[in-house]
Amino acid sequence: MRTLEDLRREFRQWLQPGAGPHDCRVCRQRVQLYKRKLHQGMAIALVEFYRHDHQEPGTWMDYRKKLHRGATRDHGYLCFWDFIEPKPDEKGWYRITARGRWVVREDVRIPWACWVYNDEFHGWVENEKTGVVELTTIRGALGDAFDLDELLASLPGREVASG
Repeated sequence: MRTLEDLRREFRQWLQPGAGPHDCRVCRQRVQLYKRKLHQGMAIALVEFYRHDHQEPGTWMDYRKKLHRGATRDHGYLCFWDFIEPKPDEKGWYRITARGRWVVREDVRIPWACWVYNDEFHGWVENEKTGVVELTTIRGALGDAFDLDELLASLPGREVASG
């Protein structure tokens, strides 16, 4: 007979990158780490938080009211990167963090993806061959469809470079 500690150990083994899906013997829930990339929609959301903070510094924003072309409902995952923080006891309200501002201002490079299980962070995705966490920028996450300078152009002190 297996003990609860045996089942916990088995569960932790399943929560490994590349381990594939398993069914928990206790709750029958699917157990698998999911790779969450910092994608274009999340980058657009971060820029929107930045724009809001630029206009109303330090205030909370209900991002659900800001959905537009290219927007995503994955903005909550930005918390795993520490780019935004949730408002305590107010679902859907967030504000940008100092790290989030640094990313939009292109002061830092950031991990391109993380591992998630049950809406909990489980580490950064590493290159399978080197074991190194690969980094990207806000421009890399936005891709070719959106230009950071254009997204920020309406803010005071920002102009789009003409080319």
